[in-house]
Amino acid sequence: MARSAVTALVLAVGSYVLCALGPIAAVGAIALGVGTVREVRRAQGRLTGGALGAAAIVLGALNLVASAGLFVAFVMRAERGAPSATAPLPAPVLPVTPLPPVAPAVPGGGSPAEGGQMTVHTEITEVKVGTVTLVDVPAKVESLGTALEAQRALAKRAKETLVLFTTRGHTPALEDPYCRPCLSVAAVLPDPRMQAALDHVRLVRVDVSELREEVEALRIPTGKIPGFYLLGPTLEAEDGITGAEWDDDTAANAAPVLGAFVRHKLPAGKRKEPFTPLPRAPKPPSKKGSPTWL
Repeated sequence: MARSAVTALVLAVGSYVLCALGPIAAVGAIALGVGTVREVRRAQGRLTGGALGAAAIVLGALNLVASAGLFVAFVMRAERGAPSATAPLPAPVLPVTPLPPVAPAVPGGGSPAEGGQMTVHTEITEVKVGTVTLVDVPAKVESLGTALEAQRALAKRAKETLVLFTTRGHTPALEDPYCRPCLSVAAVLPDPRMQAALDHVRLVRVDVSELREEVEALRIPTGKIPGFYLLGPTLEAEDGITGAEWDDDTAANAAPVLGAFVRHKLPAGKRKEPFTPLPRAPKPPSKKGSPTWL
């Protein structure tokens, strides 16, 4: 009997017992089995053990097939159980900050490209933007002075600082009917830097293209917008700045200036443009000195 026949059969049987080393034993059993079969054939009947060698080849091959099947099944099960590397992650939950109200487009005109805009409602509207109160005075208000008196009373009750915010809404005669800097300032109000600068400020937004005479009666210039004005006891402007005090209308640029301004801490010497109120309108002549024929 060929000496390798028994060894081949032992390896073939052992490949089913050795678990992880089974495929290695199966390969050895197949190699010895093939060698045994060849050796018996060359001996031409002088040696036996060919059947043991063939059995070792078959058992070893079956072990390799079974091992390969188990490996494939294990890999597929692992892939099904593992999370996909390309699976989308859940979106982070962010706090929702209210934005300034945006009025619908005026019939016959376009709509602004960015930010908030002056409302076209017929009633005064109010919205909270964090700690800032944003108030829109409509163009059809009966009396701007009466509206500002009411807003000053509300500001006093809420312990807010009243600031008049001049802007420009839709006027078809203007080439650029919307004040883009005004829209940009309104759009960055939710920014934490603007929130800190305008904490407990009541911004009363007024359209100077519609209420020019009433605004100028408060000695407020209307040539440059956006403008921000602090009003005195008679509602006349005591101090004011415009968007010319900063460069781009970003929170980083506007917040430090506005924060110092509303707290009366923006010295005239540090401003690009000093505030110059409009002259008071002349009072009508008294009837006391009128001619007797009048």
